[in-house]
Amino acid sequence: MTPSDNNWQELLPLIYIQINLAVKSAVREVIAELNQQETLDSKACAEYLHLGLDCLFKKVRNGEIPHHRVGKRKLIFKKEELDNYLLNIIINKDE
Repeated sequence: MTPSDNNWQELLPLIYIQINLAVKSAVREVIAELNQQETLDSKACAEYLHLGLDCLFKKVRNGEIPHHRVGKRKLIFKKEELDNYLLNIIINKDE
């Protein structure tokens, strides 16, 4: 084995660790971005549905709008579920 081979053998684990950290960081960023795009908080949901916050909360209490609770007070709304909710309103309106 030559001295340069030893250098590579010592560097390879360090390179692997750095690549692994970079990939994990990139994956976390992509997941965070997707989560932000696909879920809305109460204020963003009200804007998306063109409702006031009081009206939104009333519809949530009545079970009209699909939502998910995070903890005791925080509400999260999935954009896909809101789109289906709006589609159902449009379909039912035409009947």
